[in-house]
Amino acid sequence: MSLNEYELVLIVRPDADDATVSELVDKVEAVISGDDGHILHRDDWGQRKLAYPIAKHQKGHYFIIHNLSKPSTLVEVERVIRITEGILRFLAVKRTDAVDVEMRVKEAAEQGRIREEEAKARAEAEARAAEARAASEAERAANAPAPAPAPAAETANEDAGAPAGAE
Repeated sequence: MSLNEYELVLIVRPDADDATVSELVDKVEAVISGDDGHILHRDDWGQRKLAYPIAKHQKGHYFIIHNLSKPSTLVEVERVIRITEGILRFLAVKRTDAVDVEMRVKEAAEQGRIREEEAKARAEAEARAAEARAASEAERAANAPAPAPAPAAETANEDAGAPAGAE
């Protein structure tokens, strides 16, 4: 039987700790992998504001999982998600029918490598920008004129000469 490509979006409770969130997502991925499926890419979008409250939650922790699996596997994934506490909502969308598995897995690996390189370049650029901002702030602080001292002695003498309670 051929595999289809699916995109699965999960919204997890925002008050769940990192270990619980990781466990929930790993559980879903295990169902996919256990039935000869392939996880192409998992992306953690983090906590985002929901369009409307779900179970009195204003935010949710979003995950997107691109995978190759059989249609019967998707049915099992949906069943597992429905009985799992902690997942607020999910959406599964079929992206492609009858995928060439080997080619698609290679493409996904290449896309993952490109994403990692872009993330590394972005992190380096952010670090350089932070260093430049710090150097600019240090230079600005060094070149700033020293503030003039306040005439504290005159103020103290005036306060000392006034009787207590007089206005």
